[in-house]
Amino acid sequence: MIKVPEQPAMSGSKKRSRLRRPRPIDLAMQSDRPEKKTMRQLWVDVVRAVNENPVQDVPLYLTLSGAEGRDIQMLLDNGLITQTETGAIDTESSGRVIAVERSPEATLELQKRFPGLKILETDIGTLLHGDRLTRFPSGNDEIYCRAKIVNLDLNQTLRASEDEDQIVFPVITWIRKLCQIHGRPPRINWYLCLTLHGEIGWSPDVCKEMQEFLKENFEGDGDFANSCRNFMGDQFYNEIASENDIDFSHLNTGLQQKILMIFVPKRIAQQINQDSWRVSTQHNIRYGGSAGRAPMVSWILHFHSDRRAASRPSKVYRESLNTILDATIFIDEKGNQLPA
Repeated sequence: MIKVPEQPAMSGSKKRSRLRRPRPIDLAMQSDRPEKKTMRQLWVDVVRAVNENPVQDVPLYLTLSGAEGRDIQMLLDNGLITQTETGAIDTESSGRVIAVERSPEATLELQKRFPGLKILETDIGTLLHGDRLTRFPSGNDEIYCRAKIVNLDLNQTLRASEDEDQIVFPVITWIRKLCQIHGRPPRINWYLCLTLHGEIGWSPDVCKEMQEFLKENFEGDGDFANSCRNFMGDQFYNEIASENDIDFSHLNTGLQQKILMIFVPKRIAQQINQDSWRVSTQHNIRYGGSAGRAPMVSWILHFHSDRRAASRPSKVYRESLNTILDATIFIDEKGNQLPA
């Protein structure tokens, strides 16, 4: 049994791209729609695979489950955690699943639905001690963050901020912090399930820099460039590779999702490469974006400790890049998995 301790209380002169602006959509996400059910089944599949080779002394699954805890219910339905006859999470499963929830009302609902569930009454940013690489969780918080699977099902876009003249993405900084936490002895290979809204709201300056970021990798890695061209289509690939500045926030919904599907795992691979990690993209998914459904993007990423990153960082980085578009999926309104 895993024993987890109790928690103590640009604009510029260049020509701008004129690709089509997306139509307004309703951002309210229906958590039980068919697409989300398919996503939760993919999460369960990861939990089942990891559960076959458990790691002692760390949790199996850390989740931002929300008040209804539908992913937790699916773990129960699939026998991955168990309950007593009274409906409480049993002793054997205690500490294997950790829920993070800052809302008092949602916490009460989770306690009512899943008595005995370990709930951290905070938010993920606070649990990780902010979005800078200067402060880290310790003690019990560190143990929780070393879970074999971390599910960041976030109801937000990929926000950018400026820190000492550097453009940073707080969510990606959280992921790098999680890699560093998992990298403490003994190092633990781990999975991340990450979900974000599929819209881009970056400023023109951020768009310009991120376009340059993508172009640099197109020029430096032919295999990555070809896979991106096939995924996005010749016209849009050529737009990015050109001298025209693209405002990504003005693209149609499908292109915004596809940019994020490429950019997010790529940026993560770049950031964690210097910490001796390699990442493989197990699933790269988009869904929603029509009929009033919020456009979403989601990934299942496997982080592998890789000593080669210290001596051959470019090789390890390219290996991470070359998995990004290996398993792209579009989940339709009925929950079917189709090519993205």
